[in-house]
Amino acid sequence: MDSYLAFFVGMLGALVIYAVLYRDTRIRKVIENPRANLRVLTFDLLLYIICGGLVTLFLLSPGNIEEAFWGGASWQGIIGSMVKGVESNREGEYKK
Repeated sequence: MDSYLAFFVGMLGALVIYAVLYRDTRIRKVIENPRANLRVLTFDLLLYIICGGLVTLFLLSPGNIEEAFWGGASWQGIIGSMVKGVESNREGEYKK
């Protein structure tokens, strides 16, 4: 599999899982107030999505498109779930 294709398909997989994890928090906040929250979304996209492509390309070396997609999705699922859990715990502490 071509390395460019693996990178971009891995990024696509990470993007899909990012949208699923953060649709009710970060993405909604950006839609409600784009100017104030665009930096957070840009940082997230650069960090999580590009890293999803890099993990897919260098750690997995996928043989087909499906492996590349799930490599990026796995990266985002693991890292994004950990971050989302920490954010949820902090929100619960602040509400107390």
